[in-house]
This record gives sequence, C-alpha cells and structure tokens, in this order.
Amino acid sequence: PMVTVRAHVEADSLTVPAELAGLAELTGTMLLEGTPARDSHRIAEQVEDVGGTLVAAEDGLGLRVLSRDLEFGLELVADLLRNPVFPDERLERQRGLALARLAAEEDEPDTVARKLFLRAIYGEHPLGRPASGDFASMKRITRRDLVAHHGTYYRPNNTVLAIVGDVEPADVLT
Repeated sequence: PMVTVRAHVEADSLTVPAELAGLAELTGTMLLEGTPARDSHRIAEQVEDVGGTLVAAEDGLGLRVLSRDLEFGLELVADLLRNPVFPDERLERQRGLALARLAAEEDEPDTVARKLFLRAIYGEHPLGRPASGDFASMKRITRRDLVAHHGTYYRPNNTVLAIVGDVEPADVLT
C-alpha cells in the first residue's frame, strides 16, 4: 500500500530569464540539499528508513512512501519546499554535476538535434532554451538567484499538491 505525493510548483524554465537558464532546474535540485532541520544526508537517510523515494525537478518534488508513512512524507515535502537553505558547498557540487551533464550532452546526437530543433521552432522564447541552461548561464547562477527564484515562485498559491494511492481524502485533509 503506497502513496505518491507530487508537489508541482509553477516555477519551471518558462519563469527564468535567458541569462539564468537552468535556474529553475538547479533550484529544484537544491531543494534536496538541506533545510534548517535536516541536511542532505539526513534527508536521504529518512527517506531510505521508510523505504521511500524522493525526486526533485525544476517544478517541484515527488515522493513515494508506504501509506503508513504518509504523515512523515507530507511533513518532509513541506519542509523541503518551505525551508531550503541552499548551502554554498552543495550548490558548487550541483553546479559541477550540471556542467558535466551539459558537456556529456554535446556528445549525444539526439540531444544536440533536439536543442537545435527547439531553437529553430521557438527562437528566443523560453521554450527554445534547454531547461538545463548552458555553460555560461550555469556558471552565472548564484545562491542569491536561487533564493530569489524560490521566494518568488515557491508559494502556496503557486503550488498544486497531488496525492494518490492507498489513502482516503479525508485523512489528508485533516
């Protein structure tokens, strides 16, 4: 008996200026890097302890846990969405990983073709830019940018929480 929680925040790459392309994706990734109550290792331990899975994306979080652990799961998702600390050392680690992925993509013909196609179709519109950004924009993003993006978009009135699985709606609403 499992429950999946998906917190969708209207904060994807369409909300980011061209010079900061990749900001939405990096902000989502950094949600897993800690809050005042838990660092990234504690987050991973807690999710593993309940046999769950937790993923971040440019537009929020996804969590899957046993139904008996739903209360923990909701508390965790709320903490991660509301209280990220964006630690500098973890930002540099995630930036390095993002730059390595961008470099690897240059050797993938289908990825190169997709990027060129989107640019040809959409031009300068945000849909014409890769959500992961490029080398220049990824190097340009600062912790201050993450904090500003989070503060602007990660708000209750800009978030949809979907919960599906072995759960009664009344149990979630109370």
